[in-house]
Amino acid sequence: TEEGQQLIFGFPHAGDIIGLAGLETYPNSVESVSAARLLPISLAGFQKEISQNRLTLDKLLSWIDQQATQMRSHVAILSMRQPASRAAIFLLEMAKFQSVNSSKDPTDIRLPMTQRDISTYLAMAPETFSRIIRKFREMGIIRTGDSHQNDRLVEISDPRQMMEIANGKKI
Repeated sequence: TEEGQQLIFGFPHAGDIIGLAGLETYPNSVESVSAARLLPISLAGFQKEISQNRLTLDKLLSWIDQQATQMRSHVAILSMRQPASRAAIFLLEMAKFQSVNSSKDPTDIRLPMTQRDISTYLAMAPETFSRIIRKFREMGIIRTGDSHQNDRLVEISDPRQMMEIANGKKI
């Protein structure tokens, strides 16, 4: 923001559409935390592609639905009073997304973003997020592994307890 505050609206994944705002100028910027390949296309070019290719239109409609779902989810996370609940919801959603989009175990999570990025996304101080992750480890709710290609590895070892915290149980 103009005041120097960073806002993070989400963490796009491979194949996601980004930067589509329907404007000639972009009010936001994007940073990649891992290797990325971008396919730039002008608004006019995109409109032409949509009018000529049904698959592109279907992808756009799917993207709009996905964006609305992600925004509702993010608002729901931010409305949680307990920072631990916000962290738990975030980890459960990352696990769900990654298991749906791969053949991975639904309790294993790869986090390519930093703890600072996650804490900013969750509207909490980085130190608070770090304490919550440490508490989750101490309680046996998660295990953290070595980094793999700049991704932090997290395993949800007690999904039931993680879900309880996500639903407001205090730790």
